[in-house]
Amino acid sequence: MKVKFNILCIIIVLLSVWGMTSPMIMSSTTNMYGEGKTEKDFFERMQSLNLSGPTEILQLWPKDADHWFADSIYNKKSGKIEPMQIFSAQVHSSVVKNTDSNDGFYAMLRGFSLGLIMMVFTVLFISIIISVNRGKIFTRSLENRLSICGCLLIAEYLLRHIYAYYQAGKLAELYEFENYSLSNYSDPMITFFAIGGVGLLLIAQIFAIARRMKEEQDLTI
Repeated sequence: MKVKFNILCIIIVLLSVWGMTSPMIMSSTTNMYGEGKTEKDFFERMQSLNLSGPTEILQLWPKDADHWFADSIYNKKSGKIEPMQIFSAQVHSSVVKNTDSNDGFYAMLRGFSLGLIMMVFTVLFISIIISVNRGKIFTRSLENRLSICGCLLIAEYLLRHIYAYYQAGKLAELYEFENYSLSNYSDPMITFFAIGGVGLLLIAQIFAIARRMKEEQDLTI
């Protein structure tokens, strides 16, 4: 049983690492400069654009039904122009954003809070693995650590949404498009933080029920 438990824990760690590193791996294995282009060509192109303003990743939403699939892209397989809907785009603004003293504090707070949550979660997760391997399963300590881990994931979910709304407000000062509205909806993958958090709280309750049943059986014996 412990072997299966450890294997599942290793799989969780590997999936987490892959989820964080796969975008970097994919970008490093593809030619980011373009077919027949070199790094020199890339930087010359960037200099010619004179990118003096901010570059932001925006979440977009069509303003109405008339603007669904309002854009298009060439499909080399079919040789046709295919209708396309844009929901996310990296956009450069020619308007330089005014320096806000709160922006630096916001960025520092965001990085610190999210980093602290994941660091504490990692430490508690490792301690749970150690406790199970030592046979300390039906204990209040393990239940509490599972509950805390669940609350941390839910806090991560809520904070990411709060930060997404804050960022959307800042971006609205810079961008307004003809066919699209800015969306403050964050990455749907963030929902898995909430699912994982509630799942850990449920597991903690199952362990608590099992511990109470064990205590009652011990008293009757």
